[in-house]
Amino acid sequence: RLQLKVGKKGISLTTARTWLHQEGFKYTNHKKGLYFDGHDRPDVVEYRQKQFLPKMANSHPTSLSTPLSCAPRTR
Repeated sequence: RLQLKVGKKGISLTTARTWLHQEGFKYTNHKKGLYFDGHDRPDVVEYRQKQFLPKMANSHPTSLSTPLSCAPRTR
């Protein structure tokens, strides 16, 4: 782990970005919001519907007034 400062007494921001790019890191812009990590991928949706939601329904039956897959969105 490197302890380098960006700025006057350390490496420049351009150098830091160049090194990160060379190591395989990529820059991405994320929208402001809750989901940006592939929550809608088919394998994630299948896992959520077939494994996660049934386990949650069984472990917390009284905390849910509507089924998890049909719960309305709240703001």
